[in-house]
Order: sequence, then structure tokens, then C-alpha cells
Amino acid sequence: MKTLLWTQQRIDALLPFQSGPQVEFGSPGQKHLSKWFYKLDLERFNILVREPIDVVNFMIEHVHWTSDREVHCVREYFPQGADDVYKFLFDLQTEDCDGIGISVASILHTLGDDRVRLAVGYYGNARYADPTRVGPNHVYCLLQAGDSSYKLLDAVGDKTVQWLESADRPGYQTLISASADGRIWIHNSWAEKWEKITDGFLH
Repeated sequence: MKTLLWTQQRIDALLPFQSGPQVEFGSPGQKHLSKWFYKLDLERFNILVREPIDVVNFMIEHVHWTSDREVHCVREYFPQGADDVYKFLFDLQTEDCDGIGISVASILHTLGDDRVRLAVGYYGNARYADPTRVGPNHVYCLLQAGDSSYKLLDAVGDKTVQWLESADRPGYQTLISASADGRIWIHNSWAEKWEKITDGFLH
């Protein structure tokens, strides 16, 4: 997976020419993805899971995927704080992929796992996806496994048990990801486009 750290130098180089890769996703914008990590009170709700794969399977067991249109009556809704996460986990037990991804990221962040990233990308049949044109339609997590390798953490699906798999799994095209400390990475087709756009301004 091609990955590019989106540094402040790259951002500043484009202003006022570009604001960044186009996002047709609603909220949040690409510059603010890291703000959707929340510190949770895990002991209060007796959340005992510790390993990333156990967190994913905990979410699969407790939260059923339902679209934001059905749950919130809006196209996109991102949990607005820890209380929102508790509500969807233990009260409603239903959420869209964005709330599920944010919950996984927040649990791991609370546990002190700094390898976790909240990711936005495309998920669908790889045979019909043009990597130069696809836009984001899915939220999930990545777990950094090396300098340029990542494991996929997606708690949405019809499997009762998920295993750690490569983020290059067919059907997934990660476009942007962020860590809780504010770092942002651009991936795959967005990284390639970004390099082409910024090349003339940085050299």
C-alpha cells in the first residue's frame, strides 16, 4: 500500500492553490480525522478486552451495523464524544461503520496502543473499482505493523470472528488515515495524486 505522511510542509505548499484531496464524505474533513479519538472509561463499563483483535470481535458481538439514515436520520453521523460511544455500545447497540470504527479506535487509544489509526477508504468489489477515481464510503481502523505495513481492523461484516489481515486485502482501498496525536497519512490513489500536485511546489 502506497503511503504518504501528510506533513505541514505539503499542506502549506498548496495554499491557496488547493485545500487538499477532495473529500465527499461529510464530517469530518481530512484535516480533523484525528479528533475522533476519545478517551473512554473502560472500567466503568467493565470492558476487559485488551488485544486489538479482541476489541474488534467485542464490537462485532455488541454492535449491529445499521445505516446512519436509520439510526440518526442523517447521511453521515460521527459520534461526538465518549458519551455517544457508550450510548451506541450499550444502549442502542447499533451504529454505522463510522461509529463502529471510532469506537474501536477509541478503545485502543484508551488502552495506550499508539499503533491504531482511524481510516477512511473505499470498500467494494475490487474488480469494479477504478483506484484513480473511487471515493470514500467506509470507515475502519488500521494497526501499524511495520514502517509501511498495516493490519486491517474492521468490525463491520457478517463474520462472527475477524482475524488480523493485511490492509491490502482485496476490496479495501484506504485513502486517508490518522493517529490520535494528529498525524495524517494519505494512501494509495490519494497519495499518488497528492505527489503529482505538490511536486511542482516543493521542488
